Order: sequence, then structure tokens, then C-alpha cells
Amino acid sequence: MPSDMLTCMRTRLARVTAILLMATTGGCVFSERHDDDDRDGLGRDVTAFHTTIDSGEMLSTELGSGAGVFVEYARGGVWRIWTSCDTALTGLDCIYQIEVASYGRIDAVDGIDLEPFDTVDVFDDESLTFYAETDYESDAVEVFATPGALLTVSVALDGLVDPSYFVWIGNGAVNEGAPASPVVFQPDAP
Repeated sequence: MPSDMLTCMRTRLARVTAILLMATTGGCVFSERHDDDDRDGLGRDVTAFHTTIDSGEMLSTELGSGAGVFVEYARGGVWRIWTSCDTALTGLDCIYQIEVASYGRIDAVDGIDLEPFDTVDVFDDESLTFYAETDYESDAVEVFATPGALLTVSVALDGLVDPSYFVWIGNGAVNEGAPASPVVFQPDAP
């Protein structure tokens, strides 16, 4: 298969290992719809997917083996969004555009392991765009937001919106892929 076709046909994330650092608590899928959920971070009309994310749960993966955007939440309003790519399989980098919007306030944003071509554009106290070019390493952003507030995330990989790249822990299980983008995450605890 030509490499330019591989750019558009990324392999799905393989071998995700969840490291459960805190005991999981019961939760439920959040299903309230808001009027502003009609558009993703790229301006397209969509129906958002609402889900619960377990607080204090961490994810890990073998970097370079699968493409994915990992979303984690820690009590107190700390979100960590990080990337992985399937470079070992395709020989290509993953170019991510990740749109983030909080239903509360974003107080601070920190980039983690970012190279000069990775950027975080903060637009106001509620939204940002994270651009990451990932190969065998991971790029990450930590978002410090209102504790317990919903967070909306949309992902484009190599210019294509595909919710199958989302990975998170919700209701005690690792979730790989979402049925729609954007995903609205509801923390199970503030």
C-alpha cells in the first residue's frame, strides 16, 4: 500500500494497557445535550457523544505502535490529553489537531514534551487548540479547569476527523474509539 494512502488509513490503536491508580467508582453515562453541541471544534455540524470519564485513572501504550488521543482526568479539574502514533507500522508521523472547550473556566494550560513544531493556542478562558506532530514519542497538554466541569474534545488526524482515535477510562473500562466527535467528557467526581 502506498505511504500516502497510509496517511488516510491509519491503523487503530493497539494494545492499550490501563493502569488503574485509584479504585473505580460506579458511574453513569452523561446524556444531557446542550445547544452549543451542534458543531465540532472544526466548525462542522455534528451530534456530540457524551460519556463519563473516571477520575484518577491513567492510561499507557507502547509509543509508536498505534495512533490515539488519550484523555485522562484527575480530581480538582486537571485534564491530561496526550498522543501516540503508529509510526513503527507506517513510517509516518501523525499530525493532530485537538480542539478543547470547557463548560467551566480554563485557569491554566501546560504543554508536556512538546517540540518546537507542537503548539497550544489558548483562545479564551474556555477553549484551546492543541497541534501535535507525533512519531515515536508522546505529546501532551494539561488543562487546569473548573473541577467537575464537562470538557468537549474533538480530534482531527492528518486533517480527517475520526472519533475512533479517542481512548479513555469510563465506568471502570478502557474505551477505545467513540461513535461521534466531538466527545463531551463528564468526570465521575469533581
